[in-house]
Amino acid sequence: SEIRIPKSEFRWLEGRCVSIGESIGYWVFTEILRNYLEFSKEESEKEIGEKIVDKMKALFPEKWEDICPYIGNFLSVKFGNEWDDKVRYLHPEQLKYQTYMILKDLFLNLANQKPLLLILEDLHWADNLSLDLLSLFMDELTHAPLMLLCIYRPEKEHKSWRIGTIASGKCLDRYSEITLRELNTQESRRLVESLQIENFPEKVKESILRKTAGNPFFVEEVIRSLIQSGFV
Repeated sequence: SEIRIPKSEFRWLEGRCVSIGESIGYWVFTEILRNYLEFSKEESEKEIGEKIVDKMKALFPEKWEDICPYIGNFLSVKFGNEWDDKVRYLHPEQLKYQTYMILKDLFLNLANQKPLLLILEDLHWADNLSLDLLSLFMDELTHAPLMLLCIYRPEKEHKSWRIGTIASGKCLDRYSEITLRELNTQESRRLVESLQIENFPEKVKESILRKTAGNPFFVEEVIRSLIQSGFV
């Protein structure tokens, strides 16, 4: 039977990988953390630093001063005090380990406050550090109300291909895989028509349906490019 949980009863945080992010460590998790902290482009670095302090005080009331330097370093935020130098001279492996542990504690604390759903989009572009951290989180699924929604294309040449294997080994009783198939012609046509574009030539519709081969993302991207070019 289907169970529906009101959005007010859980926390939803999302991060998206990008093609250039494979060379940038922790990209998807920095996106998630920035969304949680509600960073704004208009805010100064000082204001962002104050947000970090306020949030860490709430999550770690007894050790927030030890946590803040690592979160600042993780998000490339300077506090303008001795915290900026605290992690600068750590050995890379020590910094990596401490960062892993702090991020694990941070998200587990959030989950214990309110059930937490982490949505990780486009993991076929994920960097290795993000995938390692994701694997670490799988070990914690029995310790807190935490759900990981991992979305990626099945590209065997990328390490994301192993997510399912790792998950089935670490948390088989909590792991479900949903493979999305291509849309059939009727479904693709319904998608195109749902966009409600006026005066859309039928021949163009047929061409889009034929060339996109049931991939809904391609359908939307082709139509978006036609709109941007002024064709429709």
